[in-house]
Amino acid sequence: MRVGKVGSSLSYMMQLLIICYVIYSIFIGDYLWASLGLVCFLLTQIPTVLERRIGVIVPSELKLLITLVLYLHVAGNVRGWYDCYYPVYDKVTHFLAATLVAALGFIAIAVLDPSIMIETNGYMAIAITIIFTTAMGAFWEIGEFLFDRFLGTRLQHGLTDTMLDLVFDFMGGCIASFIGNFYLRRKLKEDPINLIGIEIKAEM
Repeated sequence: MRVGKVGSSLSYMMQLLIICYVIYSIFIGDYLWASLGLVCFLLTQIPTVLERRIGVIVPSELKLLITLVLYLHVAGNVRGWYDCYYPVYDKVTHFLAATLVAALGFIAIAVLDPSIMIETNGYMAIAITIIFTTAMGAFWEIGEFLFDRFLGTRLQHGLTDTMLDLVFDFMGGCIASFIGNFYLRRKLKEDPINLIGIEIKAEM
């Protein structure tokens, strides 16, 4: 319970900071990141919307990871941390983002086809998750290239930077999927009905 409260408090604080960065971006005339920051803030609200609309209760740890990844992305661009702390900041954010994508992908597989966890010991889910995460990383790099090309941003710093981003995406996908498989196989023995710790509230 204590961890959940701390995670929720941190999530709220980072959401507030994202809004502050949106306002700051508007103030300095950076309307691109004002718009993207607002989109990121709305994305942090998805777990809350799911809980209120369809009764899905997302674990606070997953909420925190979602908010952390989006906050780091907005703050890194608005405050210039990607450039100031390059390449460490860039690679850390790529790794965390890939971990989040892999976690969400692994959860989706477990929910849509739980038999994969049983029949293949989760290894098929691991392979699919790693491929999916790496593919999302490639699409992200394409997006950065297009932003740099047509909007004048400086998101990419050459071939080595792009390839290292993909390597960290791959690493994040591998680590998250193997940890997810270990966790879900334990949950499968304890509670085969609610594998991933996401509850669905019963309708009154």
